Amino acid sequence: MNFHTLKVLEYDRIVEKLHDLCFSSPAKKIAISPSDNLSAIENSLDCLTEMIELYQVDGGPPSLTFGDVDFIVEKAMASGDILEPAELLKVVELYDVVRGWTKLDKRFEHRKTMTSKLNYDEELAATINRVIQPPKEIRDNASPELKRIRKELRQTRENLEAKFSSYIDSEFSSCLSDNVYTIRDGRYVLPVKESFKGRVKGIVHDRSSTGATFFVEPMEAVEQNNNLRELIAAEHQEILRILRDLTDKIFANNIYIKNNVKILAELDILSAKARFALKLNCVRPIINSDYYIEIKNGYHPLLRWRDKQTGQDNTVPMDIHLGRDFTTLIITGPNTGGKTVTLKTVGMLCLLAQTGMYIPAGDGSSLPIFTQIFADIGDEQSLEASLSTFSAHLANIRDALEQADETCLVLLDELGAGTDPDEGSALGQAIIEDFTANKVRTIVTTHHGRLKTLAVNNPSVENGSLDFDRENLRPTYRFRMGIPGLSYAIETARKLGIGDKVTNRAESLIDRSERRLAAIITELSDRLQEAEKELGEARKSRLSYESLSKIYAEKLNNLEKEKKQIKKDALERAEKVVQQARFDIDRLIDEAKQAPKKIEALREARHQAVAKANDIKDEIKKIEPPPSSQKAKGEIGEKVYLPSMNTTGEIIEKPDRDGRVRIRIGGVTLVTDVAGLYHTDDKSAAAVSKTGRHSPYGDSNISMQIDLRGLTFDEAEPQLDKYLDEVYLAGLESVSIIHGKGTGALRTKIQNHLKNHSRVKSFRLGNWDEGSYGVTIVELKRDD
Repeated sequence: MNFHTLKVLEYDRIVEKLHDLCFSSPAKKIAISPSDNLSAIENSLDCLTEMIELYQVDGGPPSLTFGDVDFIVEKAMASGDILEPAELLKVVELYDVVRGWTKLDKRFEHRKTMTSKLNYDEELAATINRVIQPPKEIRDNASPELKRIRKELRQTRENLEAKFSSYIDSEFSSCLSDNVYTIRDGRYVLPVKESFKGRVKGIVHDRSSTGATFFVEPMEAVEQNNNLRELIAAEHQEILRILRDLTDKIFANNIYIKNNVKILAELDILSAKARFALKLNCVRPIINSDYYIEIKNGYHPLLRWRDKQTGQDNTVPMDIHLGRDFTTLIITGPNTGGKTVTLKTVGMLCLLAQTGMYIPAGDGSSLPIFTQIFADIGDEQSLEASLSTFSAHLANIRDALEQADETCLVLLDELGAGTDPDEGSALGQAIIEDFTANKVRTIVTTHHGRLKTLAVNNPSVENGSLDFDRENLRPTYRFRMGIPGLSYAIETARKLGIGDKVTNRAESLIDRSERRLAAIITELSDRLQEAEKELGEARKSRLSYESLSKIYAEKLNNLEKEKKQIKKDALERAEKVVQQARFDIDRLIDEAKQAPKKIEALREARHQAVAKANDIKDEIKKIEPPPSSQKAKGEIGEKVYLPSMNTTGEIIEKPDRDGRVRIRIGGVTLVTDVAGLYHTDDKSAAAVSKTGRHSPYGDSNISMQIDLRGLTFDEAEPQLDKYLDEVYLAGLESVSIIHGKGTGALRTKIQNHLKNHSRVKSFRLGNWDEGSYGVTIVELKRDD
């Protein structure tokens, strides 16, 4: 790929972010660049798809953290070099990563192709671990000889320490400057005062900085000190022999180790690409062979990254296409309106696709594999090459004119700028005509008015523009296909305070045909904005009507189901009440007949019968409580009542500027006016489930998950069945079953049980942010 193109499109910043997302040192050094090999790009995208699935479904890949082992292997291959313990542990670290990937599920064929080439030397890793104690100590049992030497060393040190302790406790103590012994050059010595050095027979090894103390090795300790030095030297030699042996083993396996590093580094790059894609909500581009561009809701990745980092959403997505009906797109519009960003966005998304990466765009976005991308963007002035800005631009355009064909993409920013406007405009037209005649995919930004008219006479040329808010005189950064734009220089000058005398004079100096063209473009732009606004309102209405249709259809189905149940329940309750009333009245009449004052007793019976009837009316009223009269606040998560539908829902988005709010009712969403909603408390809302069923649990809190970890299946089964019955009756749509990862035995038995469960519609393993394969997500059936 053209180096200049990579530079002006700031591709190096994408590479930098990928390297920052890598875990291993070798991956951070891998050169990343676009390719024009279709097979290699498709394979890279397939591998990336599998890696993204690892993050989304399996909770992420195994560890990819390891150091610069290549350098260690090179050192092992150099004659005379011996690897340090810490370096050998880095090789073990690499083998630990290899082991994790070789044990990974083999269900992904592209990843399997890579990981099947990994070599795990279990014996070498075990040997290094047996010999070296982290962070860098050699274990005593690294060899029998080392174990023997260190045993003698400990004994010799103990004997020397006992001897020197006895010196301190003898008549020598008065000769010492301190009641401690010390070590000089690996030999035990006594700190003797200068005035007593003649009384202690031995070898002077050192003198203090003040000269007041001499460090003397008593003659009786010379042989033991000699023995200590010999053992230390023997220990050192044995350690060197052990490390040399391990270094030779690394050398013997250098090809396998280097191959492991290469494969794991490639997997680390794939992991970085996957994390990049997940962070920016990227999609896989559809690669086409017809050299057309179809970008839907596309973002510049660096701007999208900034939005994600700041938690904002300032970047405006764009829809742009090129290469089917026309091959040249001319973009016009005001300064700082986003023309250059549009160029860079198209170029960068093409580079991402050719790097085997997902792109920050909408589903269905399609890009070709260009053999070359030429870009002339920004100030190309070069003092070293004695090039002015205009000359530097022409040098880049010359390269494109000489090399570009229909398999190439050319991006030209501010074509014709930097020189006489008439000549620049004429030159720009000639350049565009040449690229268009050769079917080169070309996108040009310009302020020259005459270039806007090329689309009128040439069907292979199309106009595009960046929208401008003429009321507030500021860009909206919204890209429009098919309409040329205006620079709005005079309007901007007025806003910045330049007087009417100057701006009116400037308007009068504009050619009449130019003014007429500007008026037509303005009128067309206004009409388009009006049409888009109407289309947006129509889409809102359509969404509302479609949602209403679904809700009403669902509501009718639920009402039909509930109608039978309510009628049955009401009849049963009424029958019980009537039977009880008849029993009570019959009893009262019998009592009245037996009473001496029959009239008074019958009146009392009639009075109690009326009271019983009133009780029945009160029971009937309880079936349909009145709704809340408190208006909804419009807060996210608020439970609301819709009088028009006699149902409850939950607000999921804040009201927009028109006072319209999005609410969720069951499995669908509805956009409606917040003014027509009433607040309902949790108790009332809990009484009606999402499917319209009345919950027998009232306002009790049913948990969205059940934890069965640590139980056998026989212990878990009754708890699971009881839980599924409860959440079904409570109207929940989905719940989580936590069974843990472990050996997978409990998960398998639970999922086999769920397959035939009457309450379960479907189930799946949790995503990486839901608990991965330690959790099963269950979707519950709804009433038929």
